[in-house]
Amino acid sequence: MNLVHELVIIAVAWIAWCVLHSFLISHAVRRWSKRVLGPSDRYFRICFIIISIVTIVPVIIYSRQVTGEVVFAWNGLLEYARWVLLILSAWLFLAGARVYDMRIFAGIAQLSSTANPAALTESGTIIRRGILKHSRHPWYLASVLGVWAFEPVVDLPGLVVRVILTVYLIVGTYLEERKLVAELGDEYRRYQDEVSMFIPLKWLRRK
Repeated sequence: MNLVHELVIIAVAWIAWCVLHSFLISHAVRRWSKRVLGPSDRYFRICFIIISIVTIVPVIIYSRQVTGEVVFAWNGLLEYARWVLLILSAWLFLAGARVYDMRIFAGIAQLSSTANPAALTESGTIIRRGILKHSRHPWYLASVLGVWAFEPVVDLPGLVVRVILTVYLIVGTYLEERKLVAELGDEYRRYQDEVSMFIPLKWLRRK
């Protein structure tokens, strides 16, 4: 099998995983789960996490077995830039973890309740503290930075994966925004007006 065919397989596999991931957390699937599963719907989040992990592992393994021409390397001073991005990515994840309810994110809190809280809070209201005062989606931003800075050398297959994941994360953010507007209405629209989606440009302008 030549490299072109392998790149096509990689692209199809990653796109299929992204579509599956988004489909499983769509409103349609959530409504179906609540209607069909009833009280057992409280296990949905944990099952979603398990399915996401199990399905992504073979995609990652296959992608890493395919090698190609190096298209970019974080050499010289760029190596320092790479570490800055990695540290920033880690900080954004930690900052998000400090304000999100991680029990809800992991699906543990739902085991004692059939509620479907929004914005990773028990009350289903918007968090307006910590990093979420400056960025509405710090984890999406952290993921994009991490995807590009994770490895010092990017070959052609790696570039394909990074482009697909970047597009998916950006599109996923907008889909998440639509879900939050549908769930929280005007409260979330006001939050959109006050806080930037990714980079805290509004906060910087106030400075």
